[in-house]
Amino acid sequence: VVAGIEERCDAVITDPPYAGNVNYSELSDFFFVWLRLALRDSHPQFATEFVPKLPEIVENATRGQSRDDFKLGLQEVFERCRAKLNPEGVMVFTFHHAEATAWESVLQAISDSGFSLLAAYPVHGEKESSLMLMDTAAISYDLVHVCKPLVRDGKQRAWAGIRHKIREQAREQIKLIEAGRYGSEPLSPMDWAFSRRGVND
Repeated sequence: VVAGIEERCDAVITDPPYAGNVNYSELSDFFFVWLRLALRDSHPQFATEFVPKLPEIVENATRGQSRDDFKLGLQEVFERCRAKLNPEGVMVFTFHHAEATAWESVLQAISDSGFSLLAAYPVHGEKESSLMLMDTAAISYDLVHVCKPLVRDGKQRAWAGIRHKIREQAREQIKLIEAGRYGSEPLSPMDWAFSRRGVND
């Protein structure tokens, strides 16, 4: 790092929480309680008996964490990623969810944090190999998002306009899916709906 120049990177690759699908802080308690026995005296992060739950960026009504909390938390993380990226860098992350509202939160967080969605690719997820208890009708695919910092031109992109563009591209993707873009094997209704979200910008 050159003195006086902030260190930046070419890529941020991450896997953010899936809205209300999985509460990872609760899953982490399983190993946290054992690790803290050896680490609590030397690492203050292990001073508490369990993993702190409220800082987690999720939707969880029992904790009072709403859809807006999830969106704003994700937006803050994306903003920090953007601040560390080179102008030509990319942020890449995976996401899947059955609810359209969760997708809207993610897309709005991308836009409001100063990114544009360069591309999105459906890839086979962990459904068949996961040890976690999941619905057998769950989505088989993850969607890999490739985002780039948005070059500001002094104009603020309206979310309503972005949604309109998404709907137009979704119609095009439906035609491609129905024409066999993902092979001749029929997709399940959930995977069919999910694949429509993998649109290029």
